[in-house]
Amino acid sequence: MGNKKAFVILIIGLFVLSACGGNNTDQANIDQIVELTAQSVIATKSAALTPVVPTAPAVSIETPAMQVTELQPTPVNAVITITGIQQTEYGRAIVSWDAIGEFPYGFKLVWTTEQRYPSFPDDSSSFASDPNARSAMFAGAPGNIYYLRVCRFTGVICDVYSDLGIFAFNPSVKTATGVAVNKTVVPTKVVSGGGGGGSGATLTPVPTVKIVKVTGGTTGKAYMEWTSDTNPTKGWKILYSTTNTLPVLGKDSYYVVSSNTARSAYVDGKSNTKYYYRICKYNGSTCEYSPVYTFTFPTFASTPTKTATTDTATISITSVNDLEAGSATINWSATGTFSSGFKILSSTTNSTPTLGGAGVTAILVDGSLRAAVVTGVPRGHYYYRICKYTGSACSVYSNVYEFTYADISEDATISFAVDGAFSEPGKVKLDWDIPAGDNAGGYLILQAYPDTPIFPEAVKYTVSNPAARTFTVQGLTSGMTYNFRLCLYNGTICTAYSEVAPDVVVP
Repeated sequence: MGNKKAFVILIIGLFVLSACGGNNTDQANIDQIVELTAQSVIATKSAALTPVVPTAPAVSIETPAMQVTELQPTPVNAVITITGIQQTEYGRAIVSWDAIGEFPYGFKLVWTTEQRYPSFPDDSSSFASDPNARSAMFAGAPGNIYYLRVCRFTGVICDVYSDLGIFAFNPSVKTATGVAVNKTVVPTKVVSGGGGGGSGATLTPVPTVKIVKVTGGTTGKAYMEWTSDTNPTKGWKILYSTTNTLPVLGKDSYYVVSSNTARSAYVDGKSNTKYYYRICKYNGSTCEYSPVYTFTFPTFASTPTKTATTDTATISITSVNDLEAGSATINWSATGTFSSGFKILSSTTNSTPTLGGAGVTAILVDGSLRAAVVTGVPRGHYYYRICKYTGSACSVYSNVYEFTYADISEDATISFAVDGAFSEPGKVKLDWDIPAGDNAGGYLILQAYPDTPIFPEAVKYTVSNPAARTFTVQGLTSGMTYNFRLCLYNGTICTAYSEVAPDVVVP
């Protein structure tokens, strides 16, 4: 037995040295302790790291006796990269990612506490059904080390995985830290689903788009034509500037062409003025850009306008970031005076929100602010715009910023189950426990089958008493099967889910 132990230790030592090039001062083996804070920790090597919770005693994790070789995938035209993991409160965090490609069925966030690559459906997961989602909520228990990946969901399985993220919750953080998501960029790779995934695949070249001509302009309008070998999922944006030689989304003005099959449009311009144009193939969150095309409008007689003195103020939305379920921070820059404040405009249907426009809501904030908290429905896609408020109208508008709120996460600390000893016909008794204490807003009971119950579609019952820990569903049909789920309610939305109590047969 002693010889076998010595042999295993020798194999492990050789594996560690080969992975680290023999440099004892820079090795990343399983026994090494990596300090974690509430900030995100992103794996920059395929070799797993072993972080521990800050201030906690050193944790020893058993080293695998042999290296697991990842499967080499078939090249696919998609890539997902984790960009940050931010703890927002005790036991909860936001995972953010970038994605290139088509994602018609959305994403799965998968995680495990075992030292390996997590995969769907073998490991715990949450679902972001919106193809434009770039973040998701995640709940876990402080004291554990989590290994996470984001994958492309096909409706049945995951076929493309992100790089590996490693994260541990800080048990001393009881509320949101307010710290921005770490945008550390890691080398991109395509990882195939099934087993532990893989790396090293070649990304299919992205399609090209090009402006081929701009003509006319003597009336203040010019005809533009472009080519592309694919149609974008969210149409086109024609970016333009008279000063920026490389217009980009989020900084420069643009026209919206909603038809993804369009290959031409008219653009406005000023007399004897040079413009820099780029076509953006828009997928809902990012652009594939064309090369820059310059065009100078010819000299023409401008039509006199009746506008008053031009307001030279400028406003630009710079970011919107998830804070917690249904809540986000919106940030902007602005120049000028704003004595009557700003109006933050939002809509789920109007892609260019204006004050008083159909389907547009507005909130007034002080002119000294450059950040505010906004709310929305989890998984909801919103168009945001900020304007300078004059007291009765808007005189200057910012760019439009699209944002999809993160889905509601499952909180693994919530215990939720069916009371198997209860057997009254047509009734099901549900019991739960919340280690964090009573939820001030009470609870919602979600019910569905065969689907997973989600808010708000599957809400069936309200439990308003924060101290309640049981509820009996009545009036059901004996022999029918249901899935049940509990959510913590704040009076407006669910802030966290329990795990699902599945395939419950009514007595």
